[in-house]
Amino acid sequence: MKLTITRRLTLFYCVILSIFLTVVEGSLYFIHEYVDDANTKLSLSSSVMNSVEYIHYENEVISLDNAFPTYVGGTLLGIFNEEGRRIKGNIPVSFFSISFKEGTYQLKKVDKDYYIIYDHHLIFSHSQSLWIRGIAIRGSRTSLMTHYLRIASLILPVLLIAILWMGYFMTKRALMPIVDISKDVSSIRKVDDLSKRLRVGEVEDELSQLSYEINEMLGEIEASFIHEKQFYGDVSHELKTPVAIIQTECESLMEDGHEEVERIHEQAIKMGRIINQMLLLSRTHHKIEKEEIDLSLLFLSEVEQMREIADKKEIVINSDIEEGILYYGDEVMLMRMLMNLLDNAIKYQEEKGVINVRLYKDKEIVLIVEDQGIGMSDEEKQHFFDRFYRGKGRYLSEGSGMGMAIVKWIIEKHQGSIEVESSLGKGTKITVKL
Repeated sequence: MKLTITRRLTLFYCVILSIFLTVVEGSLYFIHEYVDDANTKLSLSSSVMNSVEYIHYENEVISLDNAFPTYVGGTLLGIFNEEGRRIKGNIPVSFFSISFKEGTYQLKKVDKDYYIIYDHHLIFSHSQSLWIRGIAIRGSRTSLMTHYLRIASLILPVLLIAILWMGYFMTKRALMPIVDISKDVSSIRKVDDLSKRLRVGEVEDELSQLSYEINEMLGEIEASFIHEKQFYGDVSHELKTPVAIIQTECESLMEDGHEEVERIHEQAIKMGRIINQMLLLSRTHHKIEKEEIDLSLLFLSEVEQMREIADKKEIVINSDIEEGILYYGDEVMLMRMLMNLLDNAIKYQEEKGVINVRLYKDKEIVLIVEDQGIGMSDEEKQHFFDRFYRGKGRYLSEGSGMGMAIVKWIIEKHQGSIEVESSLGKGTKITVKL
């Protein structure tokens, strides 16, 4: 399960609230226990001391009133002689063996319960004395706090669930502007339209300021892209006509037998190709024209055309293309993608080498172009899709360094992905998923 910010915040204050409530309830419980013990001890000692008035000593004779209370407010009272024999009271036999201690509270466990014991020593003469003993079960007193703790144990879990439920929706509502920002940014990225802007909330808070700053940044990025496209377009258009004239003049001179201009003609063709690619790059933010196409037939046709170029270097192109694969995309762009991939493979392939092209449909449409060329280092792979980047091999003079940048742009326009596997001297494998 995805742990969103809303869930993380809810979980966080759930833990904090649970700890707080546990500490509060635990503190109340221990306070109650302490107060209850104090009240029990106070009542116990008062009962023992008050019972003294029922004992009389006259003419060296000890007498007891028949009204001596043996049970007072939860306290059992008893009178014992110096030998520990019970004279009066209802104290159980199990407490007889416990030694007497003047004015001291003793805590003893009998069976499963704990009892508090308090003794008072009455000395009448050198030879005559009595012990008054009182016992009370610990925690036997009922109070408002006892009822509260019982009710709280039932109510607090329900209250905690209710607070968490309300907190979740309050947190979710508070974070809704962040969700809106994420959706707006995703929408701008998907439609590739930098002219769109984020919605700014009416309340002036941190999120509104964030939206405003992102909009300012988008404006700067849009202006930068417009200037870049304009530069590519202007330069390409300015160079296109002179290069075309040079190419035409060279062809005319070659027809007249001036073979020495062949090198100039080759460079003019190369320059024309670079200019065309620059023009294509200048249109990278234009919308592409999508339609349903037979991708199998399109790629078969392109492979056949590229075989003519490969044959000049005695390079074999093997194709394994699954039939009947239909795809909704831009036919011209997809043809250019495969052409650039094969052109790159041919360019960096050894003579009499082999290039394998495979197209099949699984969960996605997968295109694999694999060569046995010179391969790339890790550093070269990092810059493989950079504009105007060319490798460090002996084929450095070939190409413009824009072919792979165009391939990546075409794939991104079709919401696809591309993966490159390569190592020096072992060739390159490019996998495209649409």
